Amino acid sequence: MPKIILTDDPDTQVGSTFLDDSFRDTDSYAPVVVARILAGADLRWHSEVVSRLARKSRELKASLVLKHLDELPADLQRAVKRTIREACISILDARVYTFQFERMLSGLGKGLGSEGRSRVRQQFLGEFVRNSVLWDSPAWRIQRMLFPEPLFELAEAYGVSSSYEVDVSLFAVLRKKLQKTHSVRLFGARSAAAFVELLDPAERKTVLREISQDQRFMFWQDIDASVYLKHRATRHVFDEGNRVTVDAIDLLRESANEAVQHNPRLRLLVTPKGELAEGISIDSPELQAADVAAGYARRLYESEDGLKKVCLEFRQVLLNGSLVRDWQQQPPVG
Repeated sequence: MPKIILTDDPDTQVGSTFLDDSFRDTDSYAPVVVARILAGADLRWHSEVVSRLARKSRELKASLVLKHLDELPADLQRAVKRTIREACISILDARVYTFQFERMLSGLGKGLGSEGRSRVRQQFLGEFVRNSVLWDSPAWRIQRMLFPEPLFELAEAYGVSSSYEVDVSLFAVLRKKLQKTHSVRLFGARSAAAFVELLDPAERKTVLREISQDQRFMFWQDIDASVYLKHRATRHVFDEGNRVTVDAIDLLRESANEAVQHNPRLRLLVTPKGELAEGISIDSPELQAADVAAGYARRLYESEDGLKKVCLEFRQVLLNGSLVRDWQQQPPVG
């Protein structure tokens, strides 16, 4: 049968992204915000802002920039905002899941009593949030790319391999890796930012149009695999500080690589596998810009009508693994 022909160019220069996060330590279920800045972002303002605000440390932090942003000359303010507005913002708000859990718990009735509900909450809330984060993350798409559902008897009729069986081993490994609540929240926000193309309906529509010209039928995992292949060479640099989440995202990438290699309907082009790395913020203006963007987005999100404000301010916004806003920034007036 014909194989799906991908349109990505194996000679395309490998791109890089830089990701940093913002969160409050005082609340285990408070929102985590990750900002993703592309290599090549306009950072001509960086050295000037450092000289004004961080002459001793040589490092820009979100709290410092946001505190003194209005004191900078107007042209510098516009330059900073123009750059960070182009960031992809990924928000993981675990309060959504705690609310769902509380609603389920209240549905059990008054039979448990306040002490009984407290015991249930203490025993199961953390696990419920962790599982919810995993299901809303890119992990579920990669899980089903790696282990598609059986195609029953129609598989043989259409010449499609049905040798895969339903498997949850990827989720099992992730559950073991992500034990701490903070690591779970950070993984949810970071993984969505790293795999944003896989979560973007427009990306899947584009790939669907391209491959439907050469393929009479396909399965949704073929589309996801094709989207992943188009972007798998991208290098992601995370601010250092939580290696377990980087390892978990690396597991997702390796699982996706394995899935596309075993898919009989894909022609695997020789594209490099993207690198995952941790960087030191003080050595990277891009990571510092991502920190400023994440801090600014979190400040907006935690204000009244916060999600609306974030969506209006940033080019691309994800909430709990779903793309909620994508726009092309208009050139500044004047």
